[in-house]
Amino acid sequence: MSSPVRVALYTRISTDEINQPYSLGAQRDRLEAYVKSQPDWIIVEGYTDQASGKNLDRPALTAARAAAAAGKFDILLFYRIDRLSRVLGDLIAVVGELQGKGVGLRSATETFDTSNPAGWLLVQVLGSVAEFERSTMLDRLRAG
Repeated sequence: MSSPVRVALYTRISTDEINQPYSLGAQRDRLEAYVKSQPDWIIVEGYTDQASGKNLDRPALTAARAAAAAGKFDILLFYRIDRLSRVLGDLIAVVGELQGKGVGLRSATETFDTSNPAGWLLVQVLGSVAEFERSTMLDRLRAG
C-alpha cells in the first residue's frame, strides 16, 4: 500500500460570494470531488481567502506557504490558476517557492505539469491571461 498524498485546498474570492461566478462553496465542492477521484489522495488542510489576487498579501495563502515550508502537505490544489494569483510575476514566484519545498501545484480545471518546459509555458500563459483579465476589469471600472 502506498503512502497517501497529502493535499491542501486553496480557495479564493475577491469580494462577497454573491458577486462571484465561482463561490467559495462551489470551489470547495469541486476540489473535494477532484481529490476523491485521485487514488490515495487525502485532504489535510483547507485555506480560504476573501481578497484580491493582485498581490500575495493574503492571510490564508501566507499560512499555506508556511505549512508547505513545514512539510505539512504534498500538493496545493486550487480551482483555477487565477485563484492563486492574477499577477504573473507573483504566480511564478509562488510556484517556484512551493516546488522548491517539494510541494506540487494542481488546478482542478486546468491541466499542466511544471516538471517540463511545456508545462511551465502553459502556467505562464494561464498566468498572463489572468493578469490580462484583471487589467481589463480595472480598465472597465475606471471607464464606467
